[in-house]
Amino acid sequence: MNIIRRYKSKTPKLFNVIAKVGAALGIVGGVILAVPAGIFAAPIITVGWVLSSIGTASFGIGKLVVTPEAMEDYKLEQSKKGLEK
Repeated sequence: MNIIRRYKSKTPKLFNVIAKVGAALGIVGGVILAVPAGIFAAPIITVGWVLSSIGTASFGIGKLVVTPEAMEDYKLEQSKKGLEK
């Protein structure tokens, strides 16, 4: 299953929530990085980078997990084409 098809396939509810939380964390991290820091610049920038990294990773994980039904549909389609190993 290629990456585009996996991205467009149906995602389980839990992983949809994980992707949404990850997107929110990424946005918050980006906002923190964009705000002028002031006195406590290093800790604030560090928090922004950490939130952005966690958000990006969790969004990617949340979007790339597919339901078992979607995988079965893909395997059935591949077996009809004779491509399954």
